[in-house]
Amino acid sequence: MPDASLMRCAEVLADPSAAVLVGAGASASSGLPTWVGLLEQIAAKLPPELAAAVQLFTTQEKYLEAAQTARMAFPSDAAWFSHFQGFEKIGLTTAIWNTVASLGLHKMVTTNWDHIGEDSFSKVWSRSSGVYIGADELLTPLSSGYPQIIHPHGQAPRWESVVFTLSDYQRLEANDKYQQFWIDLCL
Repeated sequence: MPDASLMRCAEVLADPSAAVLVGAGASASSGLPTWVGLLEQIAAKLPPELAAAVQLFTTQEKYLEAAQTARMAFPSDAAWFSHFQGFEKIGLTTAIWNTVASLGLHKMVTTNWDHIGEDSFSKVWSRSSGVYIGADELLTPLSSGYPQIIHPHGQAPRWESVVFTLSDYQRLEANDKYQQFWIDLCL
């Protein structure tokens, strides 16, 4: 007989309003860096004094401060977002994403900037998913077509939507739509 907690988990996931939250680890096996891995890649390209500051913040687990410090070295948006170019790849899937897609969930929320979730859902479901990107689309009425993938922290190549630094998170957290999205999702 299956464990009662496992049965309860299956019941919750079967609910059409259920959502799963997926982070950077789900895409790491594709070769894309995790959030901290990307920060380390950027730090390796910085002048020594900024690289040392980023490393110090990283060892203290002050990742947003580390990202904000790294951002100072790239005054132009084009130079900054060149570090995120790998997240534009299309056609990648991973075992974790394929498993999430096969659960039959109607809604998936990811903090990832890549397209792997969409590509995995398309592979498993044999059709495209509805995609909602950034704070401005969070409260858009979701389409009736399933699955639906929500990127509250942005997606490549919509660089203006990408959330990575302390100031990016502060801007996002001040957005009423962003706050309401998390309240609605958790209720």
